[in-house]
Amino acid sequence: MKRGQTIKDVALFPMEVLAISQGMFNNFSHKGSMAIDIIGSGGGIEDAFAPFDCTLRWKDVKSGHGLLFQSDREVLCADGTYSHVHFVMWHMNDISAYRVGQKFKQGEKIYEEGMAGRATGNHIHFNVAKGKYGGGYIVTGKHNA
Repeated sequence: MKRGQTIKDVALFPMEVLAISQGMFNNFSHKGSMAIDIIGSGGGIEDAFAPFDCTLRWKDVKSGHGLLFQSDREVLCADGTYSHVHFVMWHMNDISAYRVGQKFKQGEKIYEEGMAGRATGNHIHFNVAKGKYGGGYIVTGKHNA
């Protein structure tokens, strides 16, 4: 998707380019998870956009670079079903301006690639799950405490 793009009640991919630098089925840092690492088209820092209207529900205060968002209503998912959706993004260099409860409209800048934490290059660690956020963090598409 591009900045400002909207399709009402449809979950869109949050970046302009779909480029996966690490998949979910490997023996590296994603082992046992449903996470992917996404990068833009170049070597710089590219923006990610709200894939639907959503609210920031959790902010990682320990390492300071993870944010979890939940859809404000049910959205059409890639499998053809409607559901609330929540997702987490990691590695943005500075999330200090974000606050839990903050709302984002579909197509609005929501995050950007970064190298915070144990990242070895600019990217976004992205994990998504169906359903309303239930606390904890996402590892396998289910809630984990």
